[in-house]
Amino acid sequence: MDEYWSEDFESSSDEEDDTIEESEIWCQRELDYWAIEHVTDNYPPPPVIEYILNITSFRIREAMVLPISTDPNKVMDPISANNWHAFWQNGRENTNARFSFEDFDMICEYCLMLCEAVHGNGNVSSTRLRSCILHLLGYGKFI
Repeated sequence: MDEYWSEDFESSSDEEDDTIEESEIWCQRELDYWAIEHVTDNYPPPPVIEYILNITSFRIREAMVLPISTDPNKVMDPISANNWHAFWQNGRENTNARFSFEDFDMICEYCLMLCEAVHGNGNVSSTRLRSCILHLLGYGKFI
């Protein structure tokens, strides 16, 4: 076996210095988790959705990338679901709902930060934002 290796092949310390270090490559999912953690660490969520601090970045990211959800009745009581529709259609607020227009507004602002962390600034449609909100509200106990 020793005959196979020539003396020319023996490495020297000079050759080791010439070695190019490979840069670390991260997948998009890992970058998304870090961006989500940056948002949750530096910008506390509004009180109505503080529970998202107790779910993982995986679950928060999942809410951002899952297929579009449009049915608020799956995640909140019927009165609040009606208020959800009224909020988005500039209708009248029902003051008996669990979620006020002010709550929805705060949730929207926060979820927009999370969505932009994952999808990029300016790349979040209204439909995607609404879906993300509904997915995140699904982790709460509002039914």
